[in-house]
Amino acid sequence: MIYIDTNPGMTTDRTIKNAFSTLVHEMQHLINYVTSVLQRSTMIGNQLYTNYLDLWIDEGLAVSAEWIYSGTQEDRIRWYNTNGIINEVERGLINKGNNFFVWNNRTGESDYAVMDDYATVYLFFQWLRIHHADEEKIYRDILMSSKSNHEAVVEAMSGYSNWGDLFRDWLVANGILASTGIYGYNGKIPTLTKKWFFPGIGTTAQLFPGEAVYRNPGTSPVISGQGTNIRNSYLTSTGIESSWAAGRTMLTYNINANRGDSREQGVIGAASVDIMPFSSLTDPVVLENPGPYRMGSGGIRGFENLNE
Repeated sequence: MIYIDTNPGMTTDRTIKNAFSTLVHEMQHLINYVTSVLQRSTMIGNQLYTNYLDLWIDEGLAVSAEWIYSGTQEDRIRWYNTNGIINEVERGLINKGNNFFVWNNRTGESDYAVMDDYATVYLFFQWLRIHHADEEKIYRDILMSSKSNHEAVVEAMSGYSNWGDLFRDWLVANGILASTGIYGYNGKIPTLTKKWFFPGIGTTAQLFPGEAVYRNPGTSPVISGQGTNIRNSYLTSTGIESSWAAGRTMLTYNINANRGDSREQGVIGAASVDIMPFSSLTDPVVLENPGPYRMGSGGIRGFENLNE
């Protein structure tokens, strides 16, 4: 059963649309629960054991249900583009690497960090849909999989055999936004801007599993002391290379699929690098709190100060 507060939740055209999007979002969670019991349960003695989909997959399907109901989710895209700018202050942590894979793990750094999770998982599941052989089938294949983790997504995407390559290609797509091919969204998300923000965090970044940063190292980076699961790719305007050259963006990412592991160090080049200025953002600037925010029950923790 789903409860929705209709006052003030359904008092304007915008809040009515958000309320119904929330209803669709939560309905997917109910469907997901039942499907998990039917598809991924085992009886051992008199006890039923169920493998529920990882939270990031469940939430990815939920925001995809919102897309099916109401189309492009511009608020998710805007959050991603601006790194969560509210009142000219960056509230998000995407530029430091935060994304969906370890869900809700950075709320100790920012009350808004879970919004990074929703924005990035929305884009990831859109990218999966756009590049699947049958756009109408991809989400069903993931939901009905016998697997409950990242392997369910890998199996659903033809042409991929491992999580590292699949995850890398999505990250590259966000850094290149090619108009055609795997390194973009085929022009279907025209308001998305390239993720070439350069974190001003010195020469290294501490990345949780699934996290990534983009940076122009300025000079040829000396790669030493990196974590076991850290990888680097160098982005051109059309693809990736294995080595750095002038003009290439360095993508540093953690391919560890064990969400419970700790951060690992990535080497990201020279310390003296300009951060993309606020004034150069091509996305419309958000000057006031655009809430209320849509999220599932898994996103509530850490939002005590949401409307500060």
